[in-house]
This record gives sequence, structure tokens and C-alpha cells, in this order.
Amino acid sequence: MFIPLIRGGALLLPSLLAVVAPSASAAEVSLASVLERTQAQHPSLRQIEALRLSRDPRHQAARFSPPKTVTLEFENVAGGGEFADAARLETSLSLGGVLEWPGKPDLRHAQVLSQTEVLALELDQRRRDVLANAASQYVEWAWYEARQALADKAVSLADTALQATQRRRQLGAASQADVQRARLALLDASQQQVQMQTLRDGARRALAMASGDTQWQPTHAAMNWSALPHPPAPADLRAQAEQAPLVAAAHAGYAQAEARLQHEVAQANPDLQWSLGVRHDRDSGDAALLAGFGIALGAARRSQPLQAALRQDLDAAGWAGQASVLDLGAKTAMAGAQLDSLRDEFYAVRDQLQPQAQALLDTTMKGYRDGRYSVLEMTSAQRELLRLEQRKLRIVKDFHQAWIELERVLGQALIQGAAS
Repeated sequence: MFIPLIRGGALLLPSLLAVVAPSASAAEVSLASVLERTQAQHPSLRQIEALRLSRDPRHQAARFSPPKTVTLEFENVAGGGEFADAARLETSLSLGGVLEWPGKPDLRHAQVLSQTEVLALELDQRRRDVLANAASQYVEWAWYEARQALADKAVSLADTALQATQRRRQLGAASQADVQRARLALLDASQQQVQMQTLRDGARRALAMASGDTQWQPTHAAMNWSALPHPPAPADLRAQAEQAPLVAAAHAGYAQAEARLQHEVAQANPDLQWSLGVRHDRDSGDAALLAGFGIALGAARRSQPLQAALRQDLDAAGWAGQASVLDLGAKTAMAGAQLDSLRDEFYAVRDQLQPQAQALLDTTMKGYRDGRYSVLEMTSAQRELLRLEQRKLRIVKDFHQAWIELERVLGQALIQGAAS
């Protein structure tokens, strides 16, 4: 749609940007500018970038073998009798380490790689969430702006009706109750106008917060309310769902569980500990070569419960991957149907219902001036036109919000070729 999505850390340009804002003047705020501001200002995105940079050092650390140990020991430093002084001091200096079984370093590195892959997918999803929220707030703000313009139109229509009623009252063709009814309609429209102004200002502040720039005061949204794009075909949505980040995250979770199990199986084979050094006896002046070996006992027995638990984790991860495909397929199927329904409803309102309502209002207004219709019929025609215009705005908003959510979940532009 028109939110930027992350695939491998790269930013996709909005796929519906031309539909949402075909031409934005210098005074208008486009979706692209909102997303650029969010990229530059939002602290969550900076945090994500810092976490992303931590992956390479983790990979490097995983390749290190167990460290060597240098040990310096002193015996007979102090005591009683013949050990009362340091004449019997013995000093030992040794170097020790661990001799790992073949393949353990590779398994350790593979486990870290699987962990960082899961982390990378989580960070990409968090980035999409932040940008999708900014895009959603932009649509919300644009919607309240459009409703503010519609409220202004309602005030203008109510004022026109009041003036027409007052003229008819002067001619004796309308009652005082008609004038009061028209004045009440104007007062109600004015109150809704103030309410829309308050909501629009609140949505503007919410957009500034969502972008990460709390001091920003956007002016006017460059939003296109006159057209909607064709949603993708169901087959295309199914294909995209199979490659979605949630599915990739499930596969990465399975790989991580598998790597942990393999690493634990390898850990059940105890490593050989060794040491090599020299000992110096100060009393005799003799020097001796020291060598030692050690191995942990019972490692395989202690590892068995954890291996059993990790095998269950691996099975659970496999089922989670299958469940994610089914769940995402159901969501995309319903979302695609919702987009189709909203688009059909939009064009029915725009091309059929709204022109008829406008024609009815024009006829009623002219007929009211000629004395053929009552003030109730005139105000009813006004309300019907405003209701349909408000319905059209709501449809466009719901369509874009649904598209945003679908792209957020799928992790790619729904209109292929729109990203660069």
C-alpha cells in the first residue's frame, strides 16, 4: 500500500503513494514526508538500528574457543616448625585449557547465528510496526481534516437554508417554527464544526507523536479521497502470505530450536581438560614438569532431561510454523475480501448514490424557494447528501487502514513494482 516495509533492512517505497497523494504542494504533508520524518526521528527505530549492529560482534564472539588459563601456585608460603620460613617454598606455573570435541565450535556458532536471525526478524517486524503506526496516524489525521471540511460544508448548507427560510418568512410562506428549525440546524452544524476542529487537532498531535517529532505541527494532508486502487487477486495474496515475515519468523524459530538441541547433544560429550606446567622447589632447587588431564563425569546423564525438553521445543516450533501459514492465509483471505467490499461500496457511493443525493438537494432547494417543498424536506435532503459524503470518507479511511495492516503483516508492497 503506501507504508514503507522492511525486507532485509531495506526500505520499500509506498506502493500506493500516487493514489493517496498524487501531487503534494509545499504546504501539504505527504505520506512520504511523514515516513521520512519517522525514519529520522523515532527513537524506536534508532534503538532497532543499535540492536541490529550488535549481531556481527556476537558472531565473532561465538567463534572463540574456550580460553587458556595460566595458573601460578605457591605452597609452603608460611607455617610452623620446619615450614616456619619460606625456605621450603614451592612454586608452580602451569598453562591449562579445554580440548573440545570436533564440531562443537561450529555448533556453537550455528546456535548464535540462529539466535541473531530470530532477532533480525523481530527487529524488522518492530520497524514495520512503527512505520505502519505512523502511516495509520497519517490516514487518521487526513480523515479528520476531510471531516472538518465536510463540517464546514454542513454549516454553509445550514446557513443557506436559514437564509432561504427567513426570506420565505418575510413573504409569509414559512412559519416562525420553520425559521427556528432552520436556526437549530445551523447551531447543530456549528457545534459539530467545533468538535471536528478539536478532533483534527488531536489527530495532528497524535501524528507528531507517532513520527517521533513531538514539536512537529503538520499543516494539511495531501490525501486523495476520490479514487481507490484495485486490491491484489486472492491467488497473489496467498503467494505473498507464504513468504510473509511471520512465516519466516516461525521457520527461524524452528532453526533456532534445532540448533539448541544439536548444541546440547554435543555438550553431553564432555570436553577434555588439560594442564601443563613446571614446579620449582626452593629448598632443593629441583624443578619438575607437571601435566594433568580431567574430564567431567555424568555429563550425558545430566543432559538427558534438557535434551528431552529441547526435542519438545523443536516439535512445538514445527507445529507453530504450520499454524502460522494457516493463520496468515485466513487473515489475508479475509482482508482481501474486505478490501474488495470497501472498494465496491466506495464506487457505488461515489458514482451512484452521491450524484443522486446532490440532484435531490438541488431540486429540493429550488423547489423550496418556489414554495413547493417544506423546510423539513430541504434539511432532510441536505442531511442525506452529507451522510453519503461522510460515508465515502469513512470507506476510504477504512480501506487504507486495512491495506496498511495487510502490508504490515505480509511485509511487502501489495502492488508489485511500486517499490524501488
